[in-house]
Amino acid sequence: MTYGYIKKEVAKNTYCANTYHFVNANIHEYFINSLKDIPKNRFDAIVVGSDQIWRSYFFHLYFGEMPDAFLRFTEGWNIKRIAYAPSFGVEKWEYSEAETLECKKYIRKMDAVSCREAKGVEMYLAMSLPSQAMKDMVETLPLPWEFRRMEP
Repeated sequence: MTYGYIKKEVAKNTYCANTYHFVNANIHEYFINSLKDIPKNRFDAIVVGSDQIWRSYFFHLYFGEMPDAFLRFTEGWNIKRIAYAPSFGVEKWEYSEAETLECKKYIRKMDAVSCREAKGVEMYLAMSLPSQAMKDMVETLPLPWEFRRMEP
């Protein structure tokens, strides 16, 4: 009940109202317990990201097998695969040789890739992958409260 109240309060804030209405109209929540629960024909696209999703240590610790962070579970599906602002979360490459080879296989199947940090772009390109990776705006855009400070 509280969650709905908070959403309504956020919607009253004109700064957030457009986002709130867009999300309610266009973003549909779908809850699962396992990647295996995702129906093959339910989606047109799957997006993976953001902070440290491609960090081997954390993915193994919390989620399971590393290639699933690269959407391995969608193999054979007729969908778009997008990596939006994924982060390796480290300065040095930490994948084993076997993990690197397997992840490269799945990342080559992605339709679009961006990287959160400049170091992530370097590591991505070092794997000899398509140069579609780029540093995106996550790191460079001001946060909402910074925009307010910039107003006259």
